[in-house]
Amino acid sequence: MCAQFKNMDANNDGKLELHEIEAFLMKQAMETALPMITEQLKAVKAQIADELKKAFAKADADGDGFVDRAEFDVVLQEAKDAGESSEEMELMDFDAMDENKDGKISEEEFMKYMGKAMKKKFREELIKQFA
Repeated sequence: MCAQFKNMDANNDGKLELHEIEAFLMKQAMETALPMITEQLKAVKAQIADELKKAFAKADADGDGFVDRAEFDVVLQEAKDAGESSEEMELMDFDAMDENKDGKISEEEFMKYMGKAMKKKFREELIKQFA
């Protein structure tokens, strides 16, 4: 008990102030929650990567490992027909995905582009939540 008191008494004045108790409890909560959150994020990241790979494979109609402009246009039209949001449609930018400008999108280019787009969106959502 004495050790916990010393742990909480950040300014070592022999008294516990509310902010010291709050800080101690927050630290304890984070030490408990952080490993669980990290594992959950790893699982979500793996699931998203799997879904993106499936989407790429579906778009690669001829199975050559690339999505060319014609295949991309089919996916774009299907997304429009399915009523995708304008926000989702904005992400569908062939020229931005085709990083090396060879006229086709490799799985690596697709994954890199989508990863950046999703990170940006995630940051925007976090800012909204904590603003």
